[in-house]
Amino acid sequence: AVLRTIAGFLNAKGGKLFIGIADDGTAIGLEEDGFPNEDKLLLHLTNLINSRIGKAYNYYIEFNIQDYLDKRALVVQCKPSNSVVWVKVENDQKFYVRTGASTSEMTGADAQAYMEKRF
Repeated sequence: AVLRTIAGFLNAKGGKLFIGIADDGTAIGLEEDGFPNEDKLLLHLTNLINSRIGKAYNYYIEFNIQDYLDKRALVVQCKPSNSVVWVKVENDQKFYVRTGASTSEMTGADAQAYMEKRF
């Protein structure tokens, strides 16, 4: 879900993803993800982005771990990409776009029309 959302932001107008904060603003924290420390979490996310989205897109993505209420949260800031971003899912590649408060997969004619207008 994190990779879909990041790709969706990159394919749209950019945006921020908050990990460790519930949709209602409740502090959940990063401990729930089970990483031994924050560095391991950041390394894992970087490796996922590199392998499933592509190393070239690291330029458009910034990580920042912050205190939120009494927990730690990861803020992922995404700038809009200058090219189409695909996410590798098993033996396939998928195209996602962030629309409002959700991330949608686009296929076929919808994806084609979006790419023609955006890029």
